[in-house]
Amino acid sequence: MLCTYIGLADKDLIHPEPNEQKDCSNLTITNQAAGFTQLYPSFSSVSMRKTWVLNDLYVDPDHRGCGVAAQLIEHVKQFAHETRAVRVSLSTAINNETAQRLYERTGFQKDQQFFHYAYTL
Repeated sequence: MLCTYIGLADKDLIHPEPNEQKDCSNLTITNQAAGFTQLYPSFSSVSMRKTWVLNDLYVDPDHRGCGVAAQLIEHVKQFAHETRAVRVSLSTAINNETAQRLYERTGFQKDQQFFHYAYTL
């Protein structure tokens, strides 16, 4: 199965966002990974178009709170648009309120129509 990685090196950050809890103005630029996402392709038989599953989003601890996750999500949305996908889907833990705020702030909407189930082997 093909999976697609979208990463950001700290040298590629557009501009660290100011944050009340963290001073992002003095991040050391080292060309190291600031974060990445992992996308898996899927297909919607209803729309007959590709979809992407955002399986992982990781930000290096030194870069958290500086807008890296939001920039990664913008890259994911652009990639999905360029590949003519109908949507990007993801899931997060019920108690991960930080991630939920990020996803909602970047345009994702919580599914109000369906429950999702898994069968663990």
